[in-house]
Amino acid sequence: MRARVAAALSLAALAACALVVGFSGASFTDSTQNPQTVSAVADFLAPTAGASVIAKTQGGVTGYVKAEGTYYVYANVTESGNPASGIASVKADVSSITTGQTAATLTAGSYSVGGVSYNYRSAQLTANGNLKAGSKSYTLILTDVAGNTNTPSFSVRGS
Repeated sequence: MRARVAAALSLAALAACALVVGFSGASFTDSTQNPQTVSAVADFLAPTAGASVIAKTQGGVTGYVKAEGTYYVYANVTESGNPASGIASVKADVSSITTGQTAATLTAGSYSVGGVSYNYRSAQLTANGNLKAGSKSYTLILTDVAGNTNTPSFSVRGS
């Protein structure tokens, strides 16, 4: 019975620390009553995108999109928390290319375009009819299961 009380107190202390400190690492050991160790390490790191590109659905040179042309957004996304909590979502804000498209969902898979492999791709999207030539930026919205978010920016050329 005494061991259960000690274990319950240890778990209560761990919960209290988590509430006070937020997401942080902790380790507790009760060596007098019940030699058990409880450890917790939080994922403080947001996912990252090593690369992203926009490519026409019909193929051709990557990094270019034309007015009223259809395209995909590709990305290489990794999660490196310690331990990694996992990737919850990958979205793209391509509103500078397609009006109103602020959160296009990218789906995990194995995709290859322009001789490069990517692990996420959007559904087919259509560029604005009045898309002008020149550089257009877009942003990925990367979120992991722990709630960490990263928003790297990339660019594509209108043609």
